[in-house]
Amino acid sequence: MFSWLTDGQAGLGIEESANKITAPYQHLALQLNHEQRRTDDSRALLLVSPDQSVKQAAEAVLEITSSLAKVLCSPVLLIDLCIEHSVLANMLSVSPGRGLREKLQDQSISLGETVLGTSDPNIYFLPAGLDRSQFSNGINNKHDVVNIGPLLKETKERYAYTVLFGGSILNDPISLAVAPHVGRVLLTVVENKTSIADLKASHKSFQLSRVKNVAHILLR
Repeated sequence: MFSWLTDGQAGLGIEESANKITAPYQHLALQLNHEQRRTDDSRALLLVSPDQSVKQAAEAVLEITSSLAKVLCSPVLLIDLCIEHSVLANMLSVSPGRGLREKLQDQSISLGETVLGTSDPNIYFLPAGLDRSQFSNGINNKHDVVNIGPLLKETKERYAYTVLFGGSILNDPISLAVAPHVGRVLLTVVENKTSIADLKASHKSFQLSRVKNVAHILLR
């Protein structure tokens, strides 16, 4: 297990109580590494939750990102899609600042202006952006959605793998706009908590968006 801590203007610092990743996440990273060799789209992964268990899902996405960085030994970018709630930013104690929202709304802003480095040279973080209340419109407008594709194309040119955290698929529509652009979608299932109804509703949403590359990840 590890935690990412704010480290002044230097970005984020990573501390690991055990200098190794749990076996399940390491195995998942190895599988994703195998998949990425087949198509360019598979170099991007979206992790979402079918319900409001976003904190557990966020913890899982941090583990996956760290595992991928170690397996690939190459730069990995973690993107927080949760504009409204900024779950990852809260967990990582990231101060409010420009991020995904601003990048999508203004293509002149470079990734370098919004991506934060970490104490691990192979892990980078793109926060969701400034608070929703500071803008008259959110990320779900058509202009922002159109820019999702070009953004992921840019990240693929700079990073070996892009991991996107979409929060709750039933409450954060931006995830459905991103899903067709990635090689793998992971839908979290929390043991003894996730309901069958939410799982079915999530899969129906994916079907309507013509997303087929969905797999489950069990969280205990």
